[in-house]
Amino acid sequence: DLGPKGRKLGFAEDVEYCSRLIARGFEFFYIPSVIVHHPVYPERLNKKYLLSWQYNCGKSDALSARDLGDVVKIIGVPRYLVRRALTHLSGWILSWRSRPRFYHRLRLAYTLGEIVGHARSDA
Repeated sequence: DLGPKGRKLGFAEDVEYCSRLIARGFEFFYIPSVIVHHPVYPERLNKKYLLSWQYNCGKSDALSARDLGDVVKIIGVPRYLVRRALTHLSGWILSWRSRPRFYHRLRLAYTLGEIVGHARSDA
């Protein structure tokens, strides 16, 4: 379920892969001098793309999430995510300035992605 499919971006496949390697005893090192170049295409420099990207990041993070322990769930979705979604929805609706309004809209998109990811992984 993770990784790119055609022109659609994938998310967290590297984290999932590294988690499997760590479980098998491999070690990783942080090398701050390493530089990774990612192309940024013009069609990705708009709000619609950023909202879609945040949604897919949230969904992917939920699909690759570890056991949440005794978290209270509603239809397979952690209750705290419902509360977070309502917080960002109200922030989006009630913010007068464009920056905070868009911030809440991005966070809402991410949280909705998490909700969908958890609901699918629990199905």
